[in-house]
Amino acid sequence: LDAELARTERAGVPLAVAYIDLDGLKQVNDTHGHDAGDHVLCESARRLVEVVGADVVARLGGDEFAIVYEPDEASSTGLVDRIDAALAQPFAIPTGVSVSCAASIGYADTTTVTGGAAELVAAADGAMYRVKRARRAAAS
Repeated sequence: LDAELARTERAGVPLAVAYIDLDGLKQVNDTHGHDAGDHVLCESARRLVEVVGADVVARLGGDEFAIVYEPDEASSTGLVDRIDAALAQPFAIPTGVSVSCAASIGYADTTTVTGGAAELVAAADGAMYRVKRARRAAAS
């Protein structure tokens, strides 16, 4: 991330981070077992790479992923919408059952966040938690 920040700063273009948390993974693990949860993680990663293409996709740990990319005005939130749609599709686990594991996605970019990598990730993480809280509030 530091290298990408330095490169985009030299080029004069923004850099964005999308922070993704798979909301239903714990329930998948608890209901169907950890093999099913591992399958959902692997399939989520495959879907993210498919949607994102050449940009950076990383699993941060547990059920969290980050995507680092150069947004443009036409695609900055469009990419987040495409990620959301891809992860909202059911996952067919090896037992033959389909499970849902929607994601909360936060987004931050260098046009609004100053500082380095830690600040950018923290802003995207904070945005993700705001999305998660809003979804919980809407469901109750």
